[in-house]
Amino acid sequence: MRLAILLFNMPVSKASGSCRFVWQIAEELQNRGIDVTVIANKDGSKSPHNFRLIEVDTPPYGSWTNCLSDKISFADTLNKYLIALLEANNTYHFDLLHVQHLLFSTLIASLFKDLTGIKFVATCHGTETHESVGRSDMEYFFKYANEAALVTSASEVILDDILRLTRFSRNSIAVTYPGVDVSKFKPDSGKRSVVRSNLGFSEKDKILLFAGRLVAEKGLLLVPKIFSEVYQKNNEARLLIVGEGPQRKEAEQALAKLYINQNLYRFTGLIPQDKMTDFYSASDIFLMPSVWNEPFATTALEAMSNGCLPVFNDIGGIAKMLKKEGFKKLVLSQNKGDFSQKVIELLADETGSSAICKKLGILMKDKFTWKSRVTQFINIYEQSISK
Repeated sequence: MRLAILLFNMPVSKASGSCRFVWQIAEELQNRGIDVTVIANKDGSKSPHNFRLIEVDTPPYGSWTNCLSDKISFADTLNKYLIALLEANNTYHFDLLHVQHLLFSTLIASLFKDLTGIKFVATCHGTETHESVGRSDMEYFFKYANEAALVTSASEVILDDILRLTRFSRNSIAVTYPGVDVSKFKPDSGKRSVVRSNLGFSEKDKILLFAGRLVAEKGLLLVPKIFSEVYQKNNEARLLIVGEGPQRKEAEQALAKLYINQNLYRFTGLIPQDKMTDFYSASDIFLMPSVWNEPFATTALEAMSNGCLPVFNDIGGIAKMLKKEGFKKLVLSQNKGDFSQKVIELLADETGSSAICKKLGILMKDKFTWKSRVTQFINIYEQSISK
């Protein structure tokens, strides 16, 4: 099978869920003997990979809502991606196209299908449906997803959005959770010590980690208060915030307003994807106080695989999964204000927390490896080609 994977206006090396998704399935598919070509935005990264990568040089919009702000630039970006796809097909003769996100990518895929007869599969990652709410000019473009042979969803929690925006039925949409590379994301006591030393934290410190886009919907602006409440009960607590985004300055100001000493927290900025395992290993608790219906957080899977114990707000796909798998105590109601109390309890009960970490690690190996995810996608690809 010769497969093209399209990631619109994002570099494959970006630290976001859909970019991690593309990188991991492309590598695993290539390992299975499938010829994979990824078409994504240029970022100059030289990170090693085993798949073919074609980079398109277009200005990054940063969000779905920004795409339509300059219609001439947007049209030029669409055109460049379509041309890159057509030129690649002339050389590599694709059997199928797999596009990420139902918004705008499916317009390119629909045109490509009309010009070449090559079918496409589309995966909804959730950010595109979330950012399109109340924007009829954006929702208009979801109609091109109806041209897909099959649509997949990163979680069942966004199925209603897909049904509202497309003509697909619930039974025809495959739920395809993200996965984690358990061979890379695993506890490492050596890296734990090195990273802590480099950050200026000691072995006895209890590190609370927030990793992801620094935006309000991720619950970033709740983190300063959570940390302050935890520190009042446990003065060994430290805060580590990994990532970049528009709310970073606001989070820094919130920490200052709470009179939290700068020695107690660190902002690292963006960390390369292949280095994130070191920071999970260095941390004790993974904070995920999301306030939006996030489909599935890849960072949370990575943290759990790395032995970093997570605490979640009760919203989104991963919270639903954890409750289903018997880890309800890690999922907190948004209305009770008990997020920080749960962190305090977990830090105090080292034996119990260690046991939970081991069970979560087993869950990742049993149900959330990229190998199992890719097996599911190969079946979807074969089904789509034969339709």
